[in-house]
Amino acid sequence: MADLTFNFEIHHGGQFVWNPDLVYLGGSTSFIDDVDPDKLSYFEIQDMCCGLGANSTSRFHYLIPGGNLEQGLRLINEDDDVVYMCEIHAAWPTDKITLYVEGGEEPLAVEQPFANEEVANNDDVHEVPQNGDDVHEMHEGGNVDSEGSDFDWLEEGFEGPDFDDDVFGNVDDGPSTHDGVSGSAAAPHRSSEGDNVNAAPHRPSEGDTVNAAPHRTTPANNDPPLEEGEWIDPPLEDDMESLVDSDDDQPAPTAAKEPEFNVFREALREYAIHKPVDIKFKLNEKKKISVYCKNECGWRYYAFQLSGELTFQIKTFNPECTYPRSFKHSQVISRYVAKKFLQEFNKNPDWKVAGVQHHVKQTLEVDISYSQVYRAKRKATDLITRDEQLQYGKLRDYAWMIRLNDKGSRVILQTEMEDENAQPKFKRMYVRYNAQKVGFLGGCRPIIGLDGCHLKGRFGGQILSATARDANDNIFPVAFAVVEQENKDSWVWFLQQFSDDIGNPEQLNLVFITDRQKGLIPALEMLFPTCEHRYCVKHIYNNFKVDHKGLELKDALWRCAGATTIREFERRMQELKDLDVKAWEYLADINPAHWSKSHFSSRALCDCLANNLSESFNAMILEARDKPILAMLEWIRIRLITKQYKKMKGIAKYTGQVCPNIQDKLEKLKHESIPFSAIPSGRFMYEVDNGRERHVVDLTRKACSCRIWDLTGLPCKHGISTIVKNLEKVEDYVHPCYLRETFVETYKEIIQPMPGQSEWVETNQPAPVAPYVYKPPGRPLKQRKRNPEEPRNPYRVSRMNKTIKCGRCQKEGHNARGCKAGITGETPWQRRDRLAKSKAAQGSRSTTTKQTATPQTASQPPSTRSQPAYRAFGQTASQPAPNNRSEAATQPPTASRANCGVPSQGSGGGSGAARGFYGRNLGVSRPPKFQPVGGKGKKAAGSK
Repeated sequence: MADLTFNFEIHHGGQFVWNPDLVYLGGSTSFIDDVDPDKLSYFEIQDMCCGLGANSTSRFHYLIPGGNLEQGLRLINEDDDVVYMCEIHAAWPTDKITLYVEGGEEPLAVEQPFANEEVANNDDVHEVPQNGDDVHEMHEGGNVDSEGSDFDWLEEGFEGPDFDDDVFGNVDDGPSTHDGVSGSAAAPHRSSEGDNVNAAPHRPSEGDTVNAAPHRTTPANNDPPLEEGEWIDPPLEDDMESLVDSDDDQPAPTAAKEPEFNVFREALREYAIHKPVDIKFKLNEKKKISVYCKNECGWRYYAFQLSGELTFQIKTFNPECTYPRSFKHSQVISRYVAKKFLQEFNKNPDWKVAGVQHHVKQTLEVDISYSQVYRAKRKATDLITRDEQLQYGKLRDYAWMIRLNDKGSRVILQTEMEDENAQPKFKRMYVRYNAQKVGFLGGCRPIIGLDGCHLKGRFGGQILSATARDANDNIFPVAFAVVEQENKDSWVWFLQQFSDDIGNPEQLNLVFITDRQKGLIPALEMLFPTCEHRYCVKHIYNNFKVDHKGLELKDALWRCAGATTIREFERRMQELKDLDVKAWEYLADINPAHWSKSHFSSRALCDCLANNLSESFNAMILEARDKPILAMLEWIRIRLITKQYKKMKGIAKYTGQVCPNIQDKLEKLKHESIPFSAIPSGRFMYEVDNGRERHVVDLTRKACSCRIWDLTGLPCKHGISTIVKNLEKVEDYVHPCYLRETFVETYKEIIQPMPGQSEWVETNQPAPVAPYVYKPPGRPLKQRKRNPEEPRNPYRVSRMNKTIKCGRCQKEGHNARGCKAGITGETPWQRRDRLAKSKAAQGSRSTTTKQTATPQTASQPPSTRSQPAYRAFGQTASQPAPNNRSEAATQPPTASRANCGVPSQGSGGGSGAARGFYGRNLGVSRPPKFQPVGGKGKKAAGSK
């Protein structure tokens, strides 16, 4: 750096304030040109700044080139920091170095609240010392008449590692006094060049404004000077700190000044919640705020904005509130809870409602309802992920930053426009990082799993993915895309981007395995007709079992798929045909080259029958699929970075020749090879037999007649027996795609990190808007539809798709608990049918009785005709009737209770034929109608 000099721009005399972003307010700016970096040291910088008004306790920060105050500041603690500062500016390159001087001993943008040295308790009401009391410690602040207040609640909740300063959180070297962030920030200060920022405190007149660096002093009999401000916006919350608490005997603080409207209002709300005072805004304007207690106890607060400034001044303050404490507060609303506990919501997305209520009760001593918790969680999620719709507008900048930071990556954003004047609408996005392409072409086997999965966000869509296998049989994501839906058009677009990016699959001899998803088969046939295309057998079986159920047919299908030779496949298909001809016809219609190992080529070095590659990737990103699009893409990127790094660090500790998962497979195959005996027929030719099967192994070609060695690249159990017979090491015959060196080649590249959103380069192109998605009725599904055979409970057999049988009526379709047949086993329609048939039979019998009955003649004595016609069951018309009721009652019954005698409603001169109710002739008489107690019986016709 002999010929290089730097020009320093030094900001001093001010302080850092969150408003709402981090800014450096107040002070002045000085310039020092042509500084030789070889002569720079920490003490040189300290001398330069002290010459401008800084003191020995000041801290010095420099801004990295292109950075902002929130993330680009770096603390200078020693000479090594100065050397690194010069190197990074020389490499940018730039000759301008920006320094910020933070004066005093307090942390960045922190002003400790003043308090008495001895505090008896944590109550909000305190005794005020009278004149002549001992000297107490005081913080430089506003001209407040009260000489002591307890503000311990200001610091509660802002301590610990979760509230560390996120501006200098990345500084590793040197001592740091940034313990946290309190809720205070100085108001903007306007001073001329050369103001002494460390001026000694003086007794100001009313309305004076003093901009002093925060420090503590112990004056004996001096009143505190004016305080420019007492609030600062914490990093993740908008909760402002409280106003100065006055005591009952003191007048209202009329000289205290506070920051601008929003900051002041939030600070007032925070104070009212912790006091607690249930307040109501009488005036809530930008220049005037008037607040009083809702219970009209006399508590009042009034402040106004100073003319020409953004500062609020307190004019009236009556701190007396006599209303009893209540655990309901009108200011604790869902928006406040979301901002107040944003850190907790971010760390625990599944925070239970009862847990939120308990935490708010313990922290704020306020009860909130279930609906408030639900709204607070929803608003906290919006604050964390930002607005879903606005995230689509950042996709162009996001794509540009990926290409800018990770050289060799490819991001394609496709939009559509309804007309020329409309904003572009998001349609599709293809993402592939450089490490994915290098790793796939350098160490993965030539097999790609294609699949899609649904997104669960507000605007829906699907993710199409291409996944490979690494040397350890783990998944290796190659590329993915966000599309509007899964159809032929979207698959054609994705496969074209994949081919242009990775290379022509036909030239790379790639093998695709898919789930036969919608539009995928015609897309592959149209773009890559010569590529081998395998079907997932699991999805074939899902369609197969609809009409062909049973465990025996299932096992037969998998035996056909697992056959490795054509002769074995033909035998298995014949076995299936013997079991079920229709099931055999179903499988015979599917080309075996798509689903049976016997017809697979050996180019892929993989004999997998299920598309577990893509299913594993879908499961890996499950947590991100309900996030907004930008948050989802960032989650996937971070997940890929972490996965890449773990693989790279893990293989560095492994010393084996073959990858660990492959070594485990070899150990199992070695155990299975024990029953086989190898008979050499030449130096490297063997005949292997175990009494049931016989195969030929050629060690020169690394092949076996069972074709398993050809399909996988791993020695089969027959080949292992010959290798052992030949006194060689089994691992030496493993294909190079499974070796440790191949794994290292796969993960040698890293996915480069990327700065935060505030540092993204703006492309100045039209920002895309969110796509229009038709929302179907009903609640959106969060979980996929499971197959009936997928167990819900691994410890219990499911009863789904099993026909149940009623134990009462012995009919299928319901159980005894839902049976409608009753105890007799009859269904309602059976009972109605039986009653109808019985009624018809009774009608036919009554007609026959009427035709055979003997009519009563007129020669019979009148006494007989005048007697009531009582007749028991089985009594014919020719039998004499009893003379009176008592005689009839003494006759023994001749029929059951259901057929007891009834009086016939005969008339004088009527026949002796039996007549039932309503004058109808019946073969048998019906039971009598019982009379109520004390009632009069009906007299027979003709009686007087």
